[in-house]
Amino acid sequence: LEPAVLATLAPELRPLSAASLPLSGTAAVRLDGGLRPRDGRLDLAAGAGRAILPERFPEPLEIRSGTLRLAFDAVARALEVERLALDLGGPTVEATASAVTVAEDGGERLAVRGTVTARTVPLDALARLWPAGVGRAAREWVTENLSRGTVHEAHATVTAAAPADDPAALALESLQAGLNASDVDIQYFRPLPPVVGVADVRAETDGHTFTIHTRGGRLEDVEVGDGTVVINDLGGQEDIDIRVPVAGPVRTILTVLDHPPLGYPSRLGIDPKGTAGHARADLVFRFPLLQDLSFDDVDVGVTAKLSGTAVKDVAAGLDASDGTLDLVLDTKSMAVKGTAKLDGVPVALDWKEQFEAGAKGPRTRVHVKGTADAADFAKFGVEAAEYASGPVGTDVVFTIDQRKRFALSGTLDLTPTALVLEDFRWTKAPGVAGSARFTLDFQKDKVVRVSGITYEGGGLAAAGTVALDPETTALTHVQLTDVRIDDTAVRADVLVQNGGYVATVTGASLDARRFLEDEPGTAGDSAPPRRRRSLDLSLRVGRVVFGEGRQLTDVVAKARNDGLDWTLIDASGHTGPASTLSLRFEPAGDRYRVLVLANDAGRALRMLDLNDRVE
Repeated sequence: LEPAVLATLAPELRPLSAASLPLSGTAAVRLDGGLRPRDGRLDLAAGAGRAILPERFPEPLEIRSGTLRLAFDAVARALEVERLALDLGGPTVEATASAVTVAEDGGERLAVRGTVTARTVPLDALARLWPAGVGRAAREWVTENLSRGTVHEAHATVTAAAPADDPAALALESLQAGLNASDVDIQYFRPLPPVVGVADVRAETDGHTFTIHTRGGRLEDVEVGDGTVVINDLGGQEDIDIRVPVAGPVRTILTVLDHPPLGYPSRLGIDPKGTAGHARADLVFRFPLLQDLSFDDVDVGVTAKLSGTAVKDVAAGLDASDGTLDLVLDTKSMAVKGTAKLDGVPVALDWKEQFEAGAKGPRTRVHVKGTADAADFAKFGVEAAEYASGPVGTDVVFTIDQRKRFALSGTLDLTPTALVLEDFRWTKAPGVAGSARFTLDFQKDKVVRVSGITYEGGGLAAAGTVALDPETTALTHVQLTDVRIDDTAVRADVLVQNGGYVATVTGASLDARRFLEDEPGTAGDSAPPRRRRSLDLSLRVGRVVFGEGRQLTDVVAKARNDGLDWTLIDASGHTGPASTLSLRFEPAGDRYRVLVLANDAGRALRMLDLNDRVE
């Protein structure tokens, strides 16, 4: 008998058109004394054919063979499907079911129980064998994102109940289902690349939550560990939670995270191709199962430990290497903490990024702390070798605010550093306490000023600002609001012009003793003098100290030095309450002209520390 042939005989038989396959078997019914069915059974065998159920299966089910055995008991009001078995040309399906009417307080109810088991199902065939509408969210995710492997066994057990007089009101009471598969390719999150060769996949559901456990696999040259996929609130506001541990090259993992719509390395200006090292990371993706899902609906989380990390051009042209870092990343922010080398300089790093436009605080904050050699500062565009040598403790904070404005502030521990200012005959030996603070001001991404500068140590204290050329970062202007050394307490304004200085110095006191000393190592030296920067100086101070008890007061002066010699000194001041002195010194051909005017020559010579014997 072929049921589909009977479908045209009467409208009531049209549903039989779904069974386009030959059936054979036997049916037996036992009647009671009133000729009413008491019990019976049905045994059917099916040959090769197909079942056409478009509402459940997108394609006709190709059936190689099948058997059905069922029995009913009218007295017990029970129906039992003892066995349903289908051979689908490789995959097989077996099922049992029962329905019985049971008495309970207030009436009777129909209790239904069923089990179904499918075996040896290719994952690529699962979409046409998993009935549509059964576990919709789980069906969609599994059939769209799992491929290539084989489902060795899938099973489900359900119980349901309905009022005995209204079977159409049948409602699900419980569901326990699961499957296991191997050698699977999984697309955890599109459009990221798939994980291939997943050794083992186990899935289970209770009708409320669908959970997939995965073991192994590879994403290019990255090893994938034991992951989970959880679909929550089945039939309600369904959402999915995906967690996958990975381990492998930093370059590959960053390349994966750079895929749209993530693009995290590109947001930070990092090219994954310029990175190296090894990472162990936990990837998390959470999002609602919506037809029109946008990236704003997706919550991405990455927690990683990175070792041997290298990043080319990580910031300001600097290369990072030997990084041992902890990374925490989500759609709102990123935090990186650990140790690394910046252009070979060991540092401790604390880097935070905020991706939301309305976030409070800076968009970028990088805190770097370490000890560098003074010569290393040349790598960062600061030529310090002329003034400093040895280790320098560095503590720097760099920020970018929500309006993309840069800022940098720093503290330097100069206690272990040797410092020298040759033009001022000042040095600080290593071990002598010393510290400095500063802030860099930017114009776009160029440093244009160093402000908030303070230094204290080795007998010198200073505060001021430095202006730089925004294109070349060359020094253009120095303003020292306070300089204190020995008996010096002055302010200075210095312009850099034509390779030299134009300086204006004012204040309470200038100690000239350092400038009158011979330069160390030059006494009796026949070698030509070293050319320094030229200086054009204007001076107005309360006093100039030449020695113990020797000074000029109310000093006004102009002076020029071409880098080798003084070419002009024009100064005036008081050597005592009623004593005045004026001095003019300038070249005259191959000689020098010196003009000194004083109303008390002896006092003037004593105050200048030239002669104590003249009255």
